[in-house]
Amino acid sequence: MNGVKRGAAVILAAALVFGTGAAGSAAADPVRTQSTATVEASPASIPGCIACVGGAGRQTRKVSGPVYINKKFVRHLTGTWAKAGSYNWSRSTTVGASLTSSIGVSAKSVSGTLGVTASYTATWSVGGTIPANKKRYSKLTLKSDYRRYYVKSRTYVGTSYSKWKYSYLYSPVRGEQYLTVTYK
Repeated sequence: MNGVKRGAAVILAAALVFGTGAAGSAAADPVRTQSTATVEASPASIPGCIACVGGAGRQTRKVSGPVYINKKFVRHLTGTWAKAGSYNWSRSTTVGASLTSSIGVSAKSVSGTLGVTASYTATWSVGGTIPANKKRYSKLTLKSDYRRYYVKSRTYVGTSYSKWKYSYLYSPVRGEQYLTVTYK
């Protein structure tokens, strides 16, 4: 029992000398450089932080949304403008999420963090013919419905965050993709 009391006295004395006990202060301890508030706000404990390892990470949040966007242009599926009477398309086509401006992270990772659709693959059967006006130049075009979110993202490095960066995130709606003809 005497040994336990002696051990406790040594630990208490060390705590008082080095300033790590209740009576010590952070300013008196040159080893401790972060305040308790900063440690509690470390990126590993903050929801929405992507890759929070080694004191660095990213935090992404929804600001508003979703807003439903109908038949937004994705891309042309044919390369050149042509005077075609019809188009046939039987391949699988992937529609991915996109950001309107750079916020330092990919649309795919933002979608995963926020729990929205990152991509959707639409497949059209063989024999699907889309009529076109053969007197006009046209291209086969892919369009999709999207859910648009206003998002913000910032980086955590060391003990502080960068300023928020804002962007619109377009997340494709499953099963709402369209093959259309676009004229020149």
